[in-house]
Amino acid sequence: MFIFGYTGAGRKEGQNEDAFLCGKKVIDDNAASLEVKSFPVIAAVADGVSGETSGEVASKAALEVLSGVKINPKTDYAEVVLQVHRFLKMQGTLKGLSNMQTTLNASIFLSEKTGVIVNVGDSRAYLWRDGALSQLTKDQSLAQILFEAGQLSKAQKEKFAHKNVILPALGNMTADPVPDIYEMPELLPGDVILMCTDGFSDFVPTPDAEYIMSLPERLPERLEKLYKRALMGGSKDNITVVGVAV
Repeated sequence: MFIFGYTGAGRKEGQNEDAFLCGKKVIDDNAASLEVKSFPVIAAVADGVSGETSGEVASKAALEVLSGVKINPKTDYAEVVLQVHRFLKMQGTLKGLSNMQTTLNASIFLSEKTGVIVNVGDSRAYLWRDGALSQLTKDQSLAQILFEAGQLSKAQKEKFAHKNVILPALGNMTADPVPDIYEMPELLPGDVILMCTDGFSDFVPTPDAEYIMSLPERLPERLEKLYKRALMGGSKDNITVVGVAV
C-alpha cells in the first residue's frame, strides 16, 4: 500500500486552508508520500471553512489530533471525531480563534483489504477500480439535503448558489457535528482510495478524473495532473487530492 498526497493554495489568495494527513505527517503545502509497512494507518483531508476564523489552523490541528489517535478493534469512530471537535473548540477559545472550523474526510486502513471512512462536511472519498471512480461518501451539505428531498436535480445540485453551505463542521461552537461512518468495500489489488477537498471535486468532471487516473503513470504523477486539471477547470479554492493505492 502506498499513500501520496498533494495540496496547494491554487488561485485562492492568502494561506492554504486545506491540509492532509499521510500516516503521521500533517502537510499543508506541496506533496508527501508513505510506503505503508504496518497497520492501522490513516490518510485524510481537511478543508478549513472559509469565512470562519483561522480555517488554516483548524484543518492542521484536526489532523494533528487525528494522527495521535490509537486505533484498535473497539475504536468508536464517532467518539474520535467528537474528540477532535472538542479540541478545536477548546483551542479556539484559548487562542481567541472562536468558531474556527474544518471538514474532515479520513480513511482508516485496518489492513490492505479493509478499512473505515469517516466524513464530516463536503470533502469526499472515491474508489478508483477498473477504470471508474465511484463516490463512497455523501456531502454533508444543504445541496445534498435538497437533492435527496427531490427539490434539486443532479444538474441543479452542481450549480446550486449555496452549494458550499455545509452542516456543522468540526469546531462549530453552536452545534456538534454528526459524522458519517462508512465501511470500505473489500479492497483489491489495483484499487485506489481517492480523497479530495471541494476545490478539486467542484471543478473536475468525473470523466476527466477517470481519464487521468487511467494513464499508465505512477500515482504521484497522476495526482499532480489531477491538481493541475482543477486549476484548468477554474478552481478558485485551495486544492487537495490524496490517493491510497493498494
